[in-house]
Amino acid sequence: MNLSYFENCMYFSVNQLARPLNQIADDAFKELDINPKQGFALITVGPLNKHTPSEMSIELYIIFSTITSFLNRK
Repeated sequence: MNLSYFENCMYFSVNQLARPLNQIADDAFKELDINPKQGFALITVGPLNKHTPSEMSIELYIIFSTITSFLNRK
């Protein structure tokens, strides 16, 4: 297979960038024992004034049930 094909592939390039970014986000929230999606859900409660699970799910592009499970986590 010719690997030069992947040099111009947007899908491959984005995924190649996403892996280290995901690791950085995981490391940033590791100390709090939460994952990045949970961390950003908490962030939306503050300065963005998103207070309901519905508002948070819209802001984060996460389905409502995922937000409620984050909020119910002990």
